[in-house]
Amino acid sequence: MKELLQSDDPRQIAEVLRRGGIVIYPTDTVWGIGCVYDNEKSIKKLYKIKNRNADKPVSLLIPDLSWLSKLAKIEKDQSKLLTKYWPGALTIVLPIKAKIAGFGFVSTKGEVGLRMPNHKKLLDVLKILDKPILGPSANFAGNPPPSKRSQVDFQLMSLADAVFNSNNGNGKESTVITFINNKITILRAGAVKI
Repeated sequence: MKELLQSDDPRQIAEVLRRGGIVIYPTDTVWGIGCVYDNEKSIKKLYKIKNRNADKPVSLLIPDLSWLSKLAKIEKDQSKLLTKYWPGALTIVLPIKAKIAGFGFVSTKGEVGLRMPNHKKLLDVLKILDKPILGPSANFAGNPPPSKRSQVDFQLMSLADAVFNSNNGNGKESTVITFINNKITILRAGAVKI
């Protein structure tokens, strides 16, 4: 059995992700498990580890606001809303840019869920990496998301390459919305009240 790297060093964790590794990490909401968004082999491994159906896309966690326009078609009003709530526990579903294709995070409707977490050390990892990571919760499909490290399933942990040791979030999943023609639709109620 391979040895699981446990580290509180953002550079070490960013390097594991850069090499295509799977990392369990805290966010400002619940604990997540992810990999870089541009490595299909890693994404398929992540889906296999979680026992997640391939047709169920997950959101991306982004390092900063500049990634919005790189990945999605965004309007001025949407951008203003995100400036108000980001970094934070709000995920917005937007149409993906035409040139972006991504197994695991692009829906059949051509949309992507994006979030910039309000977790300083995780943002440090994302900024060092300078690319998004997949942001599903650190659980097997169908199980509740863990709000603290001690709740992460040991078996799931043994299938990952690293655990980022840092502080827990608030324990509530992010609020997921769409925002089209000045109309907000809540797809999942969560930590942010809109």
